[in-house]
Amino acid sequence: MQSAAFSYTELQQTLSSQTVLRVRVEAEPGTESPARLAEEVARVAWAVGPKRPEGGISVTIETNPQVNYGLALEKNGWDFVTIGKPDPALFVLGFRGASRTLGEWPGKLP
Repeated sequence: MQSAAFSYTELQQTLSSQTVLRVRVEAEPGTESPARLAEEVARVAWAVGPKRPEGGISVTIETNPQVNYGLALEKNGWDFVTIGKPDPALFVLGFRGASRTLGEWPGKLP
C-alpha cells in the first residue's frame, strides 16, 4: 500500500443516523492477489474505532490499472459485499455481514 486514509460519515435517516466508515487506499497493482489485498484492508478497517460503523464500511482501493476488488471478494465467498457501479475501485461491506465474517467489532489488527 502506498497510502491509506480513514474518515467517518453520518448517514441521516428519518429518525436517526448511522455511522459509515470510509476507507481510501492507494496500492501498487500486482503486489498480491486482489482478494487478499481487499480482505486485508477490510480487516484493518474492521479494527478502526472509536465509532461503530453500523452503516457499513465503504472501501476504495485505487490502483493503475484498476482492479475490481469487490468482485474479487465476492468470488471468495464474501456474499455481503456491494460492488460500486460504475466505480470498480469501490465496494461496501454491510455491518451485519462483516460481523458474520470478521467477528465482533472492533476486530483485531491483522
